[in-house]
Amino acid sequence: MLARRNRITEKKDFDNVFQRGRIFKSGFLILRYSPNYLPESRFGFIISTKVSKKSTLRNRLKRKMREAARAILKSSAFSKSFDIVISLTPEAAKANFKDIQKTFELILKQNNIIN
Repeated sequence: MLARRNRITEKKDFDNVFQRGRIFKSGFLILRYSPNYLPESRFGFIISTKVSKKSTLRNRLKRKMREAARAILKSSAFSKSFDIVISLTPEAAKANFKDIQKTFELILKQNNIIN
């Protein structure tokens, strides 16, 4: 489970990332991020009904993304703290956990968010 201090939960924080953040697309992930002034990075996940009409599948994908974020927080050093919002495209419904985790980590490295 991703710790509460590492989650984006409020609408204003999501809006801040959408308005002031940068966007990067790779494979089935869309990364939006902006620097924050907190001691730790925070993650938010958006999985629309375009990915799947079934809420069980969307929730499973969110759980996979949270676990990938938790593993990255545990193992990697962040260059500074960010608010990171991840969206998935419909192709993500067919991806397994290892593909999701590998793509997620690759995107963060390409944008110099983690070392």
